[in-house]
Amino acid sequence: MGELDQSTRLALRVILDLARAALDDLDYISVGLDATSGSEIHARDKFLAEVALLLAEISRCATTDDELVDLCRNDIQRLLSLCDLDRAKSIVCRYPQSALAFGTIALAMQAIGGGEDKFVAMITAATLSPFYLSTERPPFRELEALWLRARLTDDYSALNAVPRTGLLFRQTHPAFLRREDLYAKAHAAMYLTDFGHSALHGQFDVELLCQRLDHDLAWALGMADWDLLGELLMTARYCLDRLTPWHVSCEGALDGVFERFSFVPGPTFDAPYAAGLPDPDRTRYCRFHAYHSTIVYGLSLLSRRSGAVNKTPESFQMLDIKLLLCEAMISVPGISLEGSGIDAEWFLADRADRLWFPDELIAEIILLRTNRVGSIVAAAELASSIRVPPECSALRHTVDVLISHRSLFKNA
Repeated sequence: MGELDQSTRLALRVILDLARAALDDLDYISVGLDATSGSEIHARDKFLAEVALLLAEISRCATTDDELVDLCRNDIQRLLSLCDLDRAKSIVCRYPQSALAFGTIALAMQAIGGGEDKFVAMITAATLSPFYLSTERPPFRELEALWLRARLTDDYSALNAVPRTGLLFRQTHPAFLRREDLYAKAHAAMYLTDFGHSALHGQFDVELLCQRLDHDLAWALGMADWDLLGELLMTARYCLDRLTPWHVSCEGALDGVFERFSFVPGPTFDAPYAAGLPDPDRTRYCRFHAYHSTIVYGLSLLSRRSGAVNKTPESFQMLDIKLLLCEAMISVPGISLEGSGIDAEWFLADRADRLWFPDELIAEIILLRTNRVGSIVAAAELASSIRVPPECSALRHTVDVLISHRSLFKNA
């Protein structure tokens, strides 16, 4: 496992500053959050759990950076002072399955040497209860439950035995997925690999997984969904032993957004609205609409610590992107790349000049945006106008998928 480089460490310090400010403004942030499922779990519990995960993972990865570890320890102490542990214990005693909501608090406590604390012991005991899994969860949340038990007990046998049949391993394409499906795929990878600390093993096709993740990354970049993009970048780092050129471009774009804002805007962030707010309202608004996506970015930075990831050979097809975009605008009036992740407005001028997106990636984004804003008919017709050689596998696959899928419904 590789070490964190200097630029990553500096970025993590900025991210910790934001997390610390969010903790100090907990009441403001938690009031604006949606309540989680189950009336016994509050929105503030979810927020504290997310910050706890970031702190626990930084502590776990930055073992050679004493200053960073000390910052995390202090922040964990601050976080614990904001937790109502007695209330959490009461809930867990009544509902062992609710230990999942407080599990990362226990992991953060362990990170500062609180492994023998009664709270950690209670959460661990709850995960071993025969009633811990006695609730209906989406499949990726079931994986999260197994992951938490594995982390606390250091027994990964049940997690490793999960069949490779979930959405992460199925035939997928983002043209036919909901955002929550992409979210589920990314989270499954997080838990199955223990946030990159274990290799993804089992029976599955690595090449197909690599291709599908390229499609997913293109979708998230095309929609400027920086939160989801960060999660998918983690997924690729966790699951693959090489990076594709599309992956490299997406990581560069996400870094550029962080450089531009000193945080990562979430899907609800409205930049013009934020710019019109007076301080400190603007600071609070940015913090609220960026804390989660910035935590995700921090975790994605940690996923880069592996030194074993190699780039694929670079072979690109030159496409007439301007003509393709004009054709898209004719079929779907109003469509453009404005606001997408390749819009220069997301980046500082010098960063925008240094970013490079392969023509195939831009073409894929145009197709996916056409499909989303227009229809599968428009996207399929546009795809049929692109001449893509077989070696451009990701874009070639999307062209074929759109055309063949449209043909299924030609008589409908």
